Amino acid sequence: MKDDGNWTGIIGLVHRNEADIAIGHLTMSPQRSSVVDFLFYAVDENSFVTNLPDYVMKSLFYLLPFHAYIWISIIIAVVFMPFLFMILTSKNLSFYELFFQLFSILLGQQGFIASNELKFRILIGTWFIFSLIISSSYRSVLLSTMMVPQFAYDVRNIKELAAAILDGKYKATTSKGSVNGELLTRSVDESLQVIGEHIIEESWFSKDNTIGAPQHIEDFTAVLGPKFVFLWNMGTPVHDEKNFQRNSFVWNVGLAVRKDFCCKKTHGKIHN
Repeated sequence: MKDDGNWTGIIGLVHRNEADIAIGHLTMSPQRSSVVDFLFYAVDENSFVTNLPDYVMKSLFYLLPFHAYIWISIIIAVVFMPFLFMILTSKNLSFYELFFQLFSILLGQQGFIASNELKFRILIGTWFIFSLIISSSYRSVLLSTMMVPQFAYDVRNIKELAAAILDGKYKATTSKGSVNGELLTRSVDESLQVIGEHIIEESWFSKDNTIGAPQHIEDFTAVLGPKFVFLWNMGTPVHDEKNFQRNSFVWNVGLAVRKDFCCKKTHGKIHN
């Protein structure tokens, strides 16, 4: 539909009474149903396709066990604790001496500062416990991380795609003129609503004026459309270059007819 409210394509032909019936893979939607009637005949499975994510560089494996927020918290703790020791205890040590001693304890080395002060013992005991938890967690997670191939940021289902879109890490596209945006926005599922509100329409027409799934997909982009189109254009399975998501959502598909079409009841009897 154009911005001025006029319909184009075969829906427009039926709406203007230039055709009695439009035969094609037409998804039923409230907006289309306001100008034409539909004769339901199938349920269409829709899904999305992305590029296969790249492997994470080996050098980055050492950062994977913890989330960025945890790394930031550890850095803040390592910098802040020497100041706390200097303020609460009478031990005459410089910031750098305390910093390196506490850092060596965090790394599992034998850094130790002797003192009989109760405050000092409480602080150093707390730091030992903190270091033990952090180092043990890091080693166990690092081992499992190194044993399994790690990929860059990837989305594996509708919920993850919606979250990635909200975080600005992914974008969603679909065929220009499709009703995906309208139906997704009207969905009762919040994740589908998010995708529908942010989806971008792009032309899927090729040079010979045929429509098909785009062969080139940008990184961090999810292309939404009918599952059979992806399977037809990309083959089964499409795991060599593309990541084909198996979970799907469904739309009703039908033939578009004029509002005053004579044989709608007959079709209903045949279909039933």
